[in-house]
Amino acid sequence: GLGFRHAIINGLPLPTATLSPTALPAGLTTRTVIPAPPAPSAALLRDLASQGVCGVRFTLTGDTEAARAEMESVLRYADRVVPFGWHIELALDAGAVLTPHEWTLMRLPVAVCLSGVAELVARHGLDDPEIGFLLDLLRIGRSWIRLPGRVPAGDDDAFRALVGTMATIRPDRLVWGSGAGATPAGNGAGHITAALATLARWLPAAALRAA
Repeated sequence: GLGFRHAIINGLPLPTATLSPTALPAGLTTRTVIPAPPAPSAALLRDLASQGVCGVRFTLTGDTEAARAEMESVLRYADRVVPFGWHIELALDAGAVLTPHEWTLMRLPVAVCLSGVAELVARHGLDDPEIGFLLDLLRIGRSWIRLPGRVPAGDDDAFRALVGTMATIRPDRLVWGSGAGATPAGNGAGHITAALATLARWLPAAALRAA
């Protein structure tokens, strides 16, 4: 009833859940982004692709050595998923930074979607080189940025300003995710409606939201 035509399932609710929902609203198509399976075979990747997987997710932490090792894994993994047209989602954990990984990010042979960017703004502010580098990635056009469903109230003004700036650069490279509800059994539609209201506050122009 919310008017969605396409959706990405970014996190399955239970470890035992299947990749493909058994019942979907009429007219809604879905794809899935999953945590990167370790050492996948070509057969496994083909099977996942047949089930609608379109990307794999890695988490970048604030630990310098761990982050460097993770980015090396991302680069190797990206080569494996090129034939399937997948993308890499790079989820920024608390403390994660992007600028030390500029060379690796430039070498990736697939598109990258960055999530968790609100934390960068909260920690560094809008004038920090981290935010400048994020905007440079957006200008290049090979990176997407996933907007969250909400941010803490104290961070909203700064993040809204960043969203406005990003929308003037490449609105077609911004994607939106509702995020998880308060509880697995909560009011999913109500949560998404509230998240959409937040998006409308960040991007008041309907044309930008459509882009």
